[in-house]
Amino acid sequence: AINFEKEVTGTVANAWEELTFDYSAINTANQYSKIVLIFDLGTVGNGSANFTYYFDDISLSNAVAPPGLAQMNLPVTFDLATVNYGLIGFGGAEASTIVADPTLATNKVAKVIKNATAELWAGTSVTAVTGGIETGFSTRIPFTAAEQRMNVRVWSPNAGVVVRLKVEDHRDPTKSVETEATTTVANDWQLVTFNFGNQATGTAGINLGYNYNKASIFFNFGVTGAVAGEKTYYFDDVKFGMAIIPPPAAPVVTSPVRYCLGSVALPLVASAATGNTLRWYTVASGGTAAASAPTPPTTTAGTVTYYVGQVNSAGIEGNRSAIEVIVAPTPSAPVVTSPVSYCVGANGSALLAVAVTGNSLQWYTVSTGGNATSLAPTPNTTVAGTTSYFVSQVNAQGCESPRASINVLVNPRPTAAITVAPYTRLYPGILTIISRTGGAVTGESYTWYRNGSLVAGAAQNTLPVNVDGLGSYTLRVSNAAGCETISNAVVITDSTNTNLFVYPNPSTGQFVVRYHSDANNLTARTMLVHDSKGSIIISQRITNFGPYTGIPVDLKNRAPGIYTVTLLDSNGNRLITKKVVIVR
Repeated sequence: AINFEKEVTGTVANAWEELTFDYSAINTANQYSKIVLIFDLGTVGNGSANFTYYFDDISLSNAVAPPGLAQMNLPVTFDLATVNYGLIGFGGAEASTIVADPTLATNKVAKVIKNATAELWAGTSVTAVTGGIETGFSTRIPFTAAEQRMNVRVWSPNAGVVVRLKVEDHRDPTKSVETEATTTVANDWQLVTFNFGNQATGTAGINLGYNYNKASIFFNFGVTGAVAGEKTYYFDDVKFGMAIIPPPAAPVVTSPVRYCLGSVALPLVASAATGNTLRWYTVASGGTAAASAPTPPTTTAGTVTYYVGQVNSAGIEGNRSAIEVIVAPTPSAPVVTSPVSYCVGANGSALLAVAVTGNSLQWYTVSTGGNATSLAPTPNTTVAGTTSYFVSQVNAQGCESPRASINVLVNPRPTAAITVAPYTRLYPGILTIISRTGGAVTGESYTWYRNGSLVAGAAQNTLPVNVDGLGSYTLRVSNAAGCETISNAVVITDSTNTNLFVYPNPSTGQFVVRYHSDANNLTARTMLVHDSKGSIIISQRITNFGPYTGIPVDLKNRAPGIYTVTLLDSNGNRLITKKVVIVR
């Protein structure tokens, strides 16, 4: 009748393990001299290998909690030297230890290695062991109808990892409830909230009458180590209730965002803190959130404001940032004059276009695409033809107008070569013709010049010249485009014939007397006219102006007959004599 019994549960199959039986509650006034071991108590055996057990090395020890250490309770921080913390890994997560925080050496955290052969349910229990007995938390987790949440700070090498948290009665593992959360941050700490009011699929719901005083955590639950490979996880700060987390700051945005009417818009951009997600709105408060950034329409000019907030891992949303989207109108094309005409070889000038005040011009050589320049082009006029240039204007918002085109016409100049035939040296009584090579061309006009002066009334492509028209001739030819060419010069000179020319002869009494005069010796002469009796009827002093200065004579009041014209030099010496016949 004097006895004391204690049970423990083995955790290893087909291998040795050390079991500790806590007899701290035994009545030490009694004497005990016999030990009875009962394997698989309550089950009838059959003598097979499944009911064969071994034991060895029974010893008495003080395997109790270190003196003065308190039993663990929530919150579990792993930092207090006066608390008996403990971890038990299982299913391939046996390497669960309390270590220094990899990001803050002064902080203590739990490290869990889920090895490459781990079961999909490998996990770590947060429970101390005293005298070989799991002690769990010192008090039950205070779940109520209003609060059924816990939060744990976790570190995962990957985002999107399912983390399961299980709480149970440490004396009765059938009394448990499990729930899950998913990491959203990789390689950094994240505060994760577990809601036991929303139990994991296929597990029992929460029972507020149970004594939940033990917690176990399962990283990458449902995935074996063979699939995921060996992974290292950390956790810390196991607490009851919803974490008191300040709302995140408003996301970082750039505002305003500018577009031109009709341009292609991109989704708006905002920067959230690591682990946070963005929510998009069309109003500053309230409204319905969208997870995707809106793409602003650019079909109408104006300003539209969008709003974005960020939500942390605890589901708390902070203030919203405003992004102002300005869709600026597109300016009209610049005012230009087209076409612009030049003649080949003319001096070109920079093209002109008129922009709205404050806008700038952009010049192109193509109607679409191409490289713009702010410098207006100066057309090349060396070759005849048509070249198109294009110009747009850009407003202060950077919106570019359609392009206006300017056609530059470089017109050919007409040909203007002239020749003279049949004579280039004249004397009184003969005529020569100056002609434009190639004849007349429709649409062309002709202007003649003698010694640089306009020949009045001469507008044809030919020009007759007599001895009164000696000199240097050029022709200006203008075509329908207004382009002109000045011809080569042809020179018509005197023949230096020293005959005395009287014509017409015979005449009715009016005739002209001409005699060659050296252009370098234009001295005065005297003309005498004798009748048939030898009487002088005209004696006239003559001033020479050219090689064949004309001397008009009027004898229409004289009787018909033969008259004699004598020309004397400036000294009175006879130069030449000519008979003149007057008839009626």
